[in-house]
Amino acid sequence: MISSNNKLNSRTIERVFLILVTAVFILLAYQLFSVLQKDFVQVEERLNAGTIVNLNDKELGEKMKHMLVKGNYFSDAKDITLISKAVANGRKKDVESIDNIGELNKSKYNINAEQAYNEGGELCKKRAKIQRAILGFVNEDSSLFDAEKRNPMNVAANCNLGMGKTSIYGEVKNENGAFVAGTLVRLQMVFPEESIYNDDDAGEQNIVTSISKGVRKKIIIDSLGRKLLQSLTAFARTNEIGHFSFDGLLLGQSYSVLPLQPGYEFGRSQGINNIVNNWFVNFVQHSSTIKLFSTKDFANLKKEKSLIVRLPEEATLWFWIIIGCFIVSFWLLHLFLSFRFPAADAFILPIIMILIGLSILTFFSLQDPLRDRFLSYSTLFYFGAGMIGIFIMLLFNVRYFTVDSPLYRLFIFRKIKWLSNGAHWSIVALGLLILTIVFGSGPE
Repeated sequence: MISSNNKLNSRTIERVFLILVTAVFILLAYQLFSVLQKDFVQVEERLNAGTIVNLNDKELGEKMKHMLVKGNYFSDAKDITLISKAVANGRKKDVESIDNIGELNKSKYNINAEQAYNEGGELCKKRAKIQRAILGFVNEDSSLFDAEKRNPMNVAANCNLGMGKTSIYGEVKNENGAFVAGTLVRLQMVFPEESIYNDDDAGEQNIVTSISKGVRKKIIIDSLGRKLLQSLTAFARTNEIGHFSFDGLLLGQSYSVLPLQPGYEFGRSQGINNIVNNWFVNFVQHSSTIKLFSTKDFANLKKEKSLIVRLPEEATLWFWIIIGCFIVSFWLLHLFLSFRFPAADAFILPIIMILIGLSILTFFSLQDPLRDRFLSYSTLFYFGAGMIGIFIMLLFNVRYFTVDSPLYRLFIFRKIKWLSNGAHWSIVALGLLILTIVFGSGPE
């Protein structure tokens, strides 16, 4: 038997170590807070001056506009107005508070590419043009984006090239699965590189471009009068049920197909090499957007520390709440062990307290408390759940959880001796991992 003196000594030793760990932890937390507090000094002054914006402010749009003007981040007033309006609209749709400034440059605050081009200034127009090129609006097709030429080609849903007997047909739907009518679809014949003249090769050759019934051809007439087809592009427009088709395609040729609609994107072009049979393609329409800020502009805002998501008072309050909850939880666990398990190992609890305490301080030190996601705040809930789990486990006699117990063998396997190696628990663990694939989302 363990004597009462040994039990008392065990708890006394544990208490001494907990006091030491608590004292060191408070000292480290205070020193860390002193470092973090340096970022709090000018926040109130800059908020009043309008050079810092709290992204959770109710009047975010107007204050964002004021900050961009004061900081000279953009020279064109149209860019500032468009960005401020997009921020205000995005904030109205977002019912939850923003927990880190990076959320501002994610999809929920994106600007429609066409709106950016039509309403934005120099920078927004430039970024919208880049987006257009990515979507396939290049060279001659760039005119399809002009506001006055919104529907530049009056073409049917069926385009017959009259060159062969094969066809490419398909459909266009939106994200909700409804068919999209009136979308212009472009088909391009893909030529081998060696069969195309470049500018140097063309020399004094005559280049003739013809457009007829939705088919555009570029032909080079060489010095011998020979006509060489250099490019072929055909257009069709989806009908009321979202269908289109290109007929009369030349057998054995390669083609690519892509819908083109201002303000929308449809993914990558779909192509086929050496067509021998009719081919079906389908596209899904998505809104074409650009980020609120370019990478360079957003980096400047971060460098200038012009954005915050919480006030210094809130960061300070939660810092000390987390520290206090951490310390109180371990002392409550110590008292619980003192009454229920007075002979428990005296060093386990202090060691766990050191490891978890260093983890919490590391979270605090790696983050900007005013601008980054408060990971320590999130960790507090998981820490609390873990401590509750410990208390619950201590209420049970774990001696019943042996390799021969019905509980360990999940009852239904209690007569199978070879399961003492825990194979069934491995299967359960594997099943839980598979569930993350089925129900999970994102890289997390």
